[in-house]
Amino acid sequence: MNEHISKQAWLIDLATQVEADGPQVLEVEGHASLTILPTTTFEKMAARQPSLLEVLMDGPDWSELDLTRDDRPARDIEL
Repeated sequence: MNEHISKQAWLIDLATQVEADGPQVLEVEGHASLTILPTTTFEKMAARQPSLLEVLMDGPDWSELDLTRDDRPARDIEL
């Protein structure tokens, strides 16, 4: 038989589970499911990610990249 526990005790137990086992999924009838996760994890996920252009512009020194094409002819094939 389920024992009645206070809301605060339930939340403390949930917080303990999140810290020990990682994110917890709660399914509430009639609502979308909820995922409870540590604040630090949420902050990492919510942090702005740079765009591809920003990564390319701020990334490696592209001046040393050789983009010249090999002038040798391609091999002959029969179709």
